[in-house]
Amino acid sequence: MDQTWGTRLPGEQGLEEAKDLTAETTIGGKLVSAQPGARDVPDGDVVITYPIGKGGEKSLSFANLAGVISVQVKHPGEFVEQLPMLVPRDMTISDGVATAGYKDGMLRIWFGPGVKATARATRVTIAGKKLVVLELSSKDALKYEISFGPC
Repeated sequence: MDQTWGTRLPGEQGLEEAKDLTAETTIGGKLVSAQPGARDVPDGDVVITYPIGKGGEKSLSFANLAGVISVQVKHPGEFVEQLPMLVPRDMTISDGVATAGYKDGMLRIWFGPGVKATARATRVTIAGKKLVVLELSSKDALKYEISFGPC
């Protein structure tokens, strides 16, 4: 739990994503059912939505052409979103964006006002990169976007 991706609610054991959940997936705005095996899927943005806690919801949107992952969390009260990342150097947090530089580009995570962001260092190193957990603390709602592109 300590170094995994997901939503942490106060007083709960583990992350919401570690519990049984039923997700709904749409592609291009049309509901699709999960099926085992490999197959082609239609073009369009992929959106995955699932309930969290009591009365909350999380959605992840993978933009087909934009190369951006958008995440929205809605839950009454406080919560923390954790994003573990392998970074070659330190992560920088400033003015609503967390950044980490890589040889071929820059990872950027944008988040809105009212979000408290911290980069929690760990003792883990994998392939010469440090495992850092970005924690986004919010209340009632959170939206963040992840992209990787030129420096």
